[in-house]
Amino acid sequence: MSTVLSDISEGVQTVTLNRPERRNAWTGEMEAALRAALIEGGGNPAVRVIVLTGAGAAFCAGADAGFLRQLRSGEAQISESASDPWPEARPELKGKFAMPAAVPKPVIAAVNGPAVGIGYALALYSDIRFASESGAFIAAFARMGLIAEKGIDWALAGIVGQGRAAELLLSGRRLGADEALRYGLVSGVFPDAGLRDAVQGYAAEMAARVSPRSAAVIKRQLQGLRFDTPAEILARGERELAASLQSADFREAMAAMAEKRPPTFPDL
Repeated sequence: MSTVLSDISEGVQTVTLNRPERRNAWTGEMEAALRAALIEGGGNPAVRVIVLTGAGAAFCAGADAGFLRQLRSGEAQISESASDPWPEARPELKGKFAMPAAVPKPVIAAVNGPAVGIGYALALYSDIRFASESGAFIAAFARMGLIAEKGIDWALAGIVGQGRAAELLLSGRRLGADEALRYGLVSGVFPDAGLRDAVQGYAAEMAARVSPRSAAVIKRQLQGLRFDTPAEILARGERELAASLQSADFREAMAAMAEKRPPTFPDL
């Protein structure tokens, strides 16, 4: 059985972590399979939005205990890929758990249950997050004698602010879906049984109505806010605006508006 499933519908690739009997706990095999699925979706013209979720009752329960033991003993090794499938991504966002940030297409995390450790990081590095009512975010590092790893400290503070990130990481407590919505960590909360359909509908509308070129540029613009100076940010905005005004996507949007029809944007 594959540890990661992928299917495409309405311009949306749904990537599902698939070890439900282990609450989708992370292994080296899952890491390689997720990377392959994201490379596939990132390069497939039929895919305009990617949804990342988990099978069963959890999003991802963190690293598998057996896998951790193998890493400590040296029986298992995590190999770094020599290839770079996302050359235009920022170098700071090419770490293995930042994969959703490196993909040049919008990535939505549909957090269908607990997102723990690595699962928390994958959700944070996605562009948009929705949760089910049983969704939760758990970074219990401080309760285990560990530190905030995988860049969770940086990513979480960028979304909810440093004060709230400090409270969550220093306490190691569970953040439930409703509180995550109040904190701005997720954009919506849905009943458990309705999460997948709700996120599919949202993503399919994005796929149908949003310019793939614009989405890719805006994603990189937003990421640049954390790294670049205001002068660099403003200069990039001017360059990208000039390029977008000359793009086929802009011409199509204007034609569709004049003709009172939905736009048909070219593939990225």
